[in-house]
Amino acid sequence: MANLAHPQIEGNLTSPSLFPPGTEQDNPTPDDPIPKVFSYFCEQAGKTKHYRLTAKRLRMARKRWNEEVKAEITDNTPREQIRRVVGMRFKHVIDELCDSKFHRDGGYLEWEQIFNSEDRFTKWVDRYENGYSQRKDAR
Repeated sequence: MANLAHPQIEGNLTSPSLFPPGTEQDNPTPDDPIPKVFSYFCEQAGKTKHYRLTAKRLRMARKRWNEEVKAEITDNTPREQIRRVVGMRFKHVIDELCDSKFHRDGGYLEWEQIFNSEDRFTKWVDRYENGYSQRKDAR
C-alpha cells in the first residue's frame, strides 16, 4: 500500500488516528474500553458516523470509568471482575438513557447526558438500579 503522507501532515494516513496529535491521554490504547462503549452508545442512540469520539468525550468517559473502578476496589470486588462489572454498568446506563421516552422523543440522546460529570453518571446508575425505565413503561 502506498504511503499517503502529505508534506503538511506528519505521519502516514493509511492508519488514521481518531484524535489529532496531542497528549497521550487523549489517545485510546488497544485495551481501552471506552471506544467500544462509545460504539455501543452510537448503535443504541442511532448516531451517524459523524458523531465522533472526540478527545473531550474520551476524557469524560475515562474519568467516569476510573471513578467506578475505584468504587469497585473500595467495595472489595475481585480485581479480575472489575472490568466486567464496570463495563456492564456503562452498558446499563446507556440502555437506561436510550430507553427513556423523554430523552428519546426530545432528542436528548447525547454522550454528555451520561458522562459529563460524576453526579450525572451516578444519577443514571441509580435510575437503572431502581428499575426506573421499567416502572415508567409499565404505567
